[in-house]
Amino acid sequence: MIQVLFDIDGTLLDVFGAHTDSYVKTLKDKFGVDIDRDLIESIYGRPESDCYRVPLKSFGITIGDKKIKELMDYRAGIFLDFVKQGIKEFVFDGVFETLDYLQSKNVKMAFISGNSRQVGEALLKYSGLRKYSKTDVFGGDLLPGEPRSRMIELAKEKAGFSGDVYVVGDSIHDMIAAKETNSIGIGIDLFKSTKEELIENGSDYTFSNWKELHRFFIEL
Repeated sequence: MIQVLFDIDGTLLDVFGAHTDSYVKTLKDKFGVDIDRDLIESIYGRPESDCYRVPLKSFGITIGDKKIKELMDYRAGIFLDFVKQGIKEFVFDGVFETLDYLQSKNVKMAFISGNSRQVGEALLKYSGLRKYSKTDVFGGDLLPGEPRSRMIELAKEKAGFSGDVYVVGDSIHDMIAAKETNSIGIGIDLFKSTKEELIENGSDYTFSNWKELHRFFIEL
């Protein structure tokens, strides 16, 4: 039986521009600092808390968990205003066709994302992706300091997965976490990492688009 965990941002959805805008605005509004967009985007794939801690550390600012929660809530408000306008057009070409195919074959699916639960659930709802699985784990579900691999472990437990599990993601963090959890890593170079970087960091299979990935699942 095929079992698949899908990363959301950069894998299923192309909404990183809006994510980055919301982080930059949050840190500007709350701390008066101008954060480099490239720095923010270099952190994607890790828990959301790092998107505040790492940039602020470059300004010599250290924050605790309570402040992190405040920033996450503020950022969520900015980002959700964008999401609630409807984001189906930001779903990558081929995603719906592939997930429809997997669903028709009774493939077990689940979602993982470094976002807070509030943001992650909104992404699934307003993109139309929620219908493929009710199972998810988000970065906001982790304890402080827990790695991305913990999301995969929790998602496997929550979904009742056993045996081989495929993890589909766009970043080296996804591939490293897949290896750390004895999962099969499928890298797709749509945003975060190049095909070469994905392979270097343990991707078992690597594709450039969803059409290629769809063919792979058909041939499994």
